[in-house]
Amino acid sequence: MVKAADPQATSTGAGDATTPEQQIPLQDQEVTQEQPFVILAGDGIWPGNAVEALLRGRGYRLQSVRKFHELMDLVHAQEPDLIVLGPSLKGGGDGLETCRTLREDEWLATTPIIYLHQGGRAEAALALEAGAWGAVQCPPDPELFIARVRNAVQTKRQANSAMRRGLIDPQTGCYNQAGLITRLAEEMLHARRRKEPLAVLMVALVPFPEGARTTGGRGERESGYRMAAGLLRLGCRRSDILARYREMEFGIVAPATGHDGSRKLVGRVFHAFEDTGAQEPGLETLPQLRPIVGVTARSSWPTEEETPETLIAEALEALMSAKKWGLGYWIYDQETSQG
Repeated sequence: MVKAADPQATSTGAGDATTPEQQIPLQDQEVTQEQPFVILAGDGIWPGNAVEALLRGRGYRLQSVRKFHELMDLVHAQEPDLIVLGPSLKGGGDGLETCRTLREDEWLATTPIIYLHQGGRAEAALALEAGAWGAVQCPPDPELFIARVRNAVQTKRQANSAMRRGLIDPQTGCYNQAGLITRLAEEMLHARRRKEPLAVLMVALVPFPEGARTTGGRGERESGYRMAAGLLRLGCRRSDILARYREMEFGIVAPATGHDGSRKLVGRVFHAFEDTGAQEPGLETLPQLRPIVGVTARSSWPTEEETPETLIAEALEALMSAKKWGLGYWIYDQETSQG
């Protein structure tokens, strides 16, 4: 039987795998690898002594800057593992403008930026549009903030390794299509060895309402790509692997996740895209993005005969069915080989 559902009926809870917040306890062990280098940039209360103490106590190597030119000099002298950016810097405009400048620098293509703010969802959406990988409202929750930092540093180091192998999309910092296939092959091997389930989601992002403008200048389109990737990162769990498959299509590999966990992960993705229509003074409003998701899942584990291309093709077929029937997501039925 073909299985389909509308996003309104989808749970927004965590999937089979634990969330980053559940995976990373506050009282964790010290950083075991080479000390991650984090830049705290801002001319104001955030980031400040509280954030510095929070990170330094967990083994991070920190340097604080208050001026824009100091930040740019530092990131080129020593590439950081993470930039924690406040809403203002001396001599460089506001934090959003600084974020855009950093993201336009190819040297920092894989460097995560966490933007600290005291606004609501609209400001968080603007930060993602500007290229931040995450937006944290201040004062930050210590446990959740540490989880975000650890996740960002780990992602940065994995991205550096993948970049050397040509597996990273430079516009978003996600894996590219080749990276998706490579990482999915690795996770299929792990699933077979551990006898665990595995799911693949293909996500198409379309403007909502239908017919909203989707084209613009190159800079505007790239801002849209970065914002889309940032929102998807919010919906993903730490264990999930995010890749840009086509222009506005993304793939998510979800380890240790079966059919039930896939539905919950879809719910997280839809929740991340609620109220994304943000407007910045002087720029035209970006259309609100609506995700459409195709899912394929193995409740036990992939067989030896299956390949990454097999699972991706199934998820794409399910995605086409979701688009055809106007539904939020569609789950590929392996028994009938139908989407």
